[in-house]
Amino acid sequence: TAPGHYQLNYGDGHITPSAGIIQEALELFPELREEPGVLGIDRSRSAILRPSGYAFMRTADTADSPFMSINFGNWGGGHTHQDLLDFSIWCHGQPLIEEVGRFGSYDNPLDPFFRSEAAHNQIVLETFPMNRREHRGRDVLWLATDAVDFFSGWHEAYPQARIHRQIVFVNKQIATLLSPT
Repeated sequence: TAPGHYQLNYGDGHITPSAGIIQEALELFPELREEPGVLGIDRSRSAILRPSGYAFMRTADTADSPFMSINFGNWGGGHTHQDLLDFSIWCHGQPLIEEVGRFGSYDNPLDPFFRSEAAHNQIVLETFPMNRREHRGRDVLWLATDAVDFFSGWHEAYPQARIHRQIVFVNKQIATLLSPT
């Protein structure tokens, strides 16, 4: 979750408070109350969740702390958009750079755009369609220390191109995107 326990805007989602979902999960799985953090995740520290394909860079579990999320995972089915190695950045409890989820119903005339490559915080090759279904982030490198977090990965979801993304979260305040292609 983003600072203040908000759901992120990936796929067909949208920014919404997640306190209700967390409470329901704790009622269904009371053993999670015994785990550290919220639902077993320490949200005061940066973490990579390799099975789900997300990395989170953060300084604390407070609503105003700097936060960044990165999507590098597998195609998640019909609600997954054409996005890979995309990211969100929050600071002072507000999204600064946020992913486009879906606005309104599926019959919204702009729905195809919301799902497209161009609607996401990623490198886009305008003359090639992205094949998201068969690709995920590769050779993902992750380092999280008290001073700096580092993420690196690549994909080949565009024909004849390898897209690289490197992100450095320096002093837990500044995110630098290094994306050589």
